[in-house]
Amino acid sequence: MNSTSTKLSIKKHKKRKYYLITLIVLFSLIILASTLWWVKNSIKVKDIYTYGNQQVKSDDIRAIMKVKKGDKLFSFNLSELYNRLKSYPWIKETEIRRELTGILHIRIKEATPIAILNLNEKNYLLDNDGIILEDLSDAKAFFLPVLKDIDPTKHNASYKEAIDFVKFMNEKKLFLNTGSLQIFGHRPEDLSIKIDNLIIKIGAGDFERKLTRLEFVRQEMIRRNIPADTIDLRFSDKIIVKPNESLDNVKKKTTR
Repeated sequence: MNSTSTKLSIKKHKKRKYYLITLIVLFSLIILASTLWWVKNSIKVKDIYTYGNQQVKSDDIRAIMKVKKGDKLFSFNLSELYNRLKSYPWIKETEIRRELTGILHIRIKEATPIAILNLNEKNYLLDNDGIILEDLSDAKAFFLPVLKDIDPTKHNASYKEAIDFVKFMNEKKLFLNTGSLQIFGHRPEDLSIKIDNLIIKIGAGDFERKLTRLEFVRQEMIRRNIPADTIDLRFSDKIIVKPNESLDNVKKKTTR
């Protein structure tokens, strides 16, 4: 009898302990759920801080995100905000962080403009992927190479080649102080640059070798005082220089 009553007592004790633990867990879950609900519905956006933006205004960033002061801090998905910001051409990368104090932090990495596309008498600012950042109908000063009438849809291969050439120039810091610079040609093999009144036919690829040869030719032209209209660097075995006949004729007249 004693052993039987002892066993029953142990069983009852285990049941009470189990019920107690269950109640504690349920109570904790209720408190946690209530706290999360309170956090989600009570904390509001007090301020939005933006960092790293120079071309994109902070007000425009807020408008793109569709978030304003007073909105519930946890009512929006950060991934959705990220995608909204990334859809804007000027925003290359972004990092979003929110604090329980109600502060939303937005860090922006902007695209780098490298060229201007002049097409159908309109100007567009391009980044280093060839993406159009904005229409330059407003009076803004960007001293950048100009892609002249190279349509990215009709002349896609030439357009990509021109962007690659601009990136190469930037990497090597070429033609920084040479006046206006235009890039044109509807086919990659016809790609040319115009620096003031001099046309240099570059063609596709192998830019480093071609521009090394160009430097040699330009030094020779200066040494011999030979003005030129066109320098053709597209051939591996020769360089074609077309003299500036008008200036040549002027020199001949003055020497008579």
